[in-house]
Amino acid sequence: MKAFMEIVLSALLLSAGCATSKPAAQSDGPQMPKPSATAHVATSAKDDLLAKQFAADPIKFLEGGLAWYDGHVKDYTCTLYKLERMKSTDADFLPEQKILCKFKENPYSVYTYAVKNARGAEKALYVEGKWNGRMKARTGGFLPLTVETDPRGTLARQNTLRFIDQFGFKRSLKTITDSLRTAWGEKIVRLEAVGAGNVGGRDVLIVESWISDPKPTGRFEFLHVRAYLDRESRLPLCVELWDPAGIQRARYRFQDVKFNTGLTDEDFTLKANGM
Repeated sequence: MKAFMEIVLSALLLSAGCATSKPAAQSDGPQMPKPSATAHVATSAKDDLLAKQFAADPIKFLEGGLAWYDGHVKDYTCTLYKLERMKSTDADFLPEQKILCKFKENPYSVYTYAVKNARGAEKALYVEGKWNGRMKARTGGFLPLTVETDPRGTLARQNTLRFIDQFGFKRSLKTITDSLRTAWGEKIVRLEAVGAGNVGGRDVLIVESWISDPKPTGRFEFLHVRAYLDRESRLPLCVELWDPAGIQRARYRFQDVKFNTGLTDEDFTLKANGM
């Protein structure tokens, strides 16, 4: 029955043209700064201090964001602007999505609602430990349908590069840090603070990493990463990713972030989210 429902959902999505490859739409929010690897670091003494701290020990600096998160965050809401190129050979990005998000750390709970350019599902709900590790997905349009599906299954892989069970500041930063720690230990990565900027009204330090794997083994999905780290928390408010072919594949930008809003388990039920 589950397999049948996934086939029905897939057919509905394809008939609605959800995964078309059109020129990227302009974001509702401000455009990201586009620093180069030679951009001047620091526009203030405070920025310069952060850049020096990053240069002294990049891995420790990034782990500081994880420590801040563990000490301060229980839940949050935010708006995610998501831009992805599904394959290196695609001519352009898919239209940028605007997604309203709710997240709670314990248990790990994610709700997303794509209010612009929905792909795969308009709404998605995932609670770790529920539904045998599966997620709930709901289509929009004239015939809304809620199904249970694998968060990393065929439907998900057709419509996104990052999965719902990878969502969030902590898991994103941990993924980046773990990858860079491995590359750092093998002396195959270059890390630099390349500039200062602003994301959604928050001042950020812009850092980049370039991994040069002499024997590519697929361990590193993205060899070039640019992260816009909030100057206070060191959390990544924006992340841009390039694949081994040198093609930019994604940009994930978080705005309107509100921490510790008091979300409860009830906020991550089908009923509470119109699913």
